[in-house]
Amino acid sequence: MVSMHMRNHQRLDTFQAKIDVLLLAMNAGIGSFFISLKNATVNQQTGISVHHQLVA
Repeated sequence: MVSMHMRNHQRLDTFQAKIDVLLLAMNAGIGSFFISLKNATVNQQTGISVHHQLVA
């Protein structure tokens, strides 16, 4: 019984860890998105040309 309980607890921990990694990745992605957006607004010409190079 005890080993079964421990196994379930471990599974929950890995699930929680996956969620934490996912949230960290999302936060990092949102952060870099806003940084690039701010850079494009501050220096619009360069931001637009860089954006076109990435798209092309």
